[in-house]
Amino acid sequence: MELLPNQPADQLVTRTDMHAFGAELRGEMAELRSELRGEMAELRGEMAELRSELRGEMTELRADMIARFATAKVETQRLIVAGMAANAIAVVTALAT
Repeated sequence: MELLPNQPADQLVTRTDMHAFGAELRGEMAELRSELRGEMAELRGEMAELRSELRGEMTELRADMIARFATAKVETQRLIVAGMAANAIAVVTALAT
């Protein structure tokens, strides 16, 4: 104590003061921990909801792509058949003349 600057006795920190401060700090930390856990649980719920929405949208897109592919396949087959028919008509016409 002799090495400390001269301070009035009422301004010195006691063990009781430190214990009270520690208890207050532990209470604040527990409150913050509780808030953080609540926020993390909320974020997990939001992420699960977003994941579910994304899966639904991907399923819709996949179904749409399959439908478009099927339509394109049918159109391609029609064009091939039409081209073959046009070639057959051209050959028959050429042979008939």
